[in-house]
Amino acid sequence: MHYDDIFLFVQLIEKGSFSSLSRHTGITQSTISRRVQNLEEYLGQKLLKRNTRGLFELSDTGVVFYSKFKNLATEITSYVDEFKTPNDYSGVLRIALPRVLFSALLVPVIHQFQEQYPNIQLVFTYSGSDVDLLLDNLDLAIVIKLPKNQNYKQRLLITSNNYLYANQKYIDKYGAPLELTALDSHNIVGESFNNQVYDKLVALDSQTGEYTEVKYLPKIITNNALFNLDFALNDGYIVNATEFLVQKEVLAGNLVKLLPTYSFGETKFYLILHNGLRNKLETVFVEFVIKILENNIG
Repeated sequence: MHYDDIFLFVQLIEKGSFSSLSRHTGITQSTISRRVQNLEEYLGQKLLKRNTRGLFELSDTGVVFYSKFKNLATEITSYVDEFKTPNDYSGVLRIALPRVLFSALLVPVIHQFQEQYPNIQLVFTYSGSDVDLLLDNLDLAIVIKLPKNQNYKQRLLITSNNYLYANQKYIDKYGAPLELTALDSHNIVGESFNNQVYDKLVALDSQTGEYTEVKYLPKIITNNALFNLDFALNDGYIVNATEFLVQKEVLAGNLVKLLPTYSFGETKFYLILHNGLRNKLETVFVEFVIKILENNIG
């Protein structure tokens, strides 16, 4: 028996299908199937219940076997990785995240990651909507909405308050709103979700802790608030944007925070990962992202 077959079996369960594991490892589906069968023959027991569609579920023995070895496989991988140098890490890492987050968070510093890990190829997919790691052939994703498929690991990375922003040209032309009641006379980009247009904002007063509902009539509406920043940078509109993504534009003088004592909701960024074994490529990239977040927040 090859002990690698045990770890391959664990990976198969984590990935959920022969095709997904094949894409992840580069091992053909027929080879994976044969190696699992070899393991079953050595044990003298069936680990998987297969069907004609190529799908499977764990047998009772398979459940016990997987529970015994899943943590051991993770520990061994971790121990081996401790002896690796950055040049030892090689392979492809496929990542999905919103374009505006990529531009604000990664573009200024991604060269640092590449210099440290020159043999890792990063493949980025811009996605502002629901992602499915298996169906989209992704290793990880950063999202603002939790995926419909709840069978993945989820980790909250950051929560950032939303504020109203405009550029100075807008303020010079239309003036800055000084009270919440003045917002209905301004050009505020609206938001929609599931084809429902929202015509009100909920303002939280940071000084009193009180909430106020503010109605307005949006003339432009988008279904993803992360992309509204472009409107504010082009003179004609006020946008409700998450502070984390616009703080550099504010510091550079490109945007001005309006009604700064009021926040208008919050945006949560989540890290989505496959269950089970996490390879070192994923680990070092996640550590890199967390470090960037800490530097930006701190």
